[in-house]
Amino acid sequence: MTTKEDQPTPPDSPADEPYQPPASAERHTPARHSLALAVAALAIALTAPFWEDGALSTLGIHTPLGRAAQQNTLAVMRQDGRTEDMSRRLAAATAQLAKQQAELTAAMQRSDAAATLIRALSLVRLSDTLRRPMPFAAELAMVRADGTDLGDLKPLLDKIEPYARTGIASTTQLRQEFRTLLDQVSRGGPQSWMTNLAIWARLRSTPPTPADADPSLDLLQSASARLADVDIAGALDDTRQLSDAYRPVFANWSDDAQARVAADTIAARVSDMVTRTLRTRAAN
Repeated sequence: MTTKEDQPTPPDSPADEPYQPPASAERHTPARHSLALAVAALAIALTAPFWEDGALSTLGIHTPLGRAAQQNTLAVMRQDGRTEDMSRRLAAATAQLAKQQAELTAAMQRSDAAATLIRALSLVRLSDTLRRPMPFAAELAMVRADGTDLGDLKPLLDKIEPYARTGIASTTQLRQEFRTLLDQVSRGGPQSWMTNLAIWARLRSTPPTPADADPSLDLLQSASARLADVDIAGALDDTRQLSDAYRPVFANWSDDAQARVAADTIAARVSDMVTRTLRTRAAN
């Protein structure tokens, strides 16, 4: 007969052993879940600006930031459109302005050419009129009305202006008038009393001295010869050396001769100016 002491001791039951959770349960504790959720939320929050609008827009949902971005995009597109339109208009306006400038330049060139031609024609007409003993008031007024700088022609035009309504004596007329005056002086005509009076006054105011030879008659003969050779300027030089007794006789003739010399000088210079103008126009 066996006693209790002899009976074997039964093994401990599982309820008596302490609880040990499995390894899988240990990995999915609430703390770890919270950490994972926090990391995921942080990642979503950080990356949301990059994908949130696109993801929500597929569902027809727009966030304020997305709407603002879309409005900015539309504003930029509209601004780009306006800029492109303004660029096209500016290019068209620039092309139109360049065309107008070219047309204006061509018009100014034509105007300058026309003004030059008109000036040349007015000078030619004046020059042609001055070659003849006829009035030239209209031609002179046309030349002065042009308004351009006449240069060295201006003093010559001023010299002939008193003859504008009557005309300037021709070379033939001056030669005939000089011959008439010379014949009157040589024959002791109406002008000889002036010579006698001057001589008598000189004799009364000075003691008798040997009479000096008066070269006036020789100068008049020289002037007549120069006029025969159509040298009016040379004849004028001779008449300027006449004595006081003869100078008043030829005073009016000298004025007319000076006007003729000025007229011939104008005609020659006008011819040169017109020739240069035509050559310049032909070269252009």
